[in-house]
Parts: sequence; C-alpha cells; structure tokens
Amino acid sequence: MRVLDALTADTTAGIIKPGERIPSESELCERHKVARETARRAVRVLRERGTVRTE
Repeated sequence: MRVLDALTADTTAGIIKPGERIPSESELCERHKVARETARRAVRVLRERGTVRTE
C-alpha cells in the first residue's frame, strides 16, 4: 500500500505528469524498501484503475 499511496499522491499532485514515465520497479523497490512483487502489484492496481498505462 505504501508504494500505491506514494504513486497515487505523485500523480494527483502533478509530480508525475500525464505522459511521463513512472519510476521503474527497481527504483520503486529501492525507494520504498519493498519487494519487486509489491512494486508490480502497485503498478498493476494503478493500471487497473486507469491511472497509468504500461507498454
């Protein structure tokens, strides 16, 4: 939840603007001290909500 909350806050506050890349999984893991699966899950939830798009 910490990663999800942080990414949501960054997109809402405009720190991450539309069209910009979000931090990589490894960057999220290092920044938030979480496992890679936790970072993946946060990005997956944001993708399902339509907040981010992955390619």
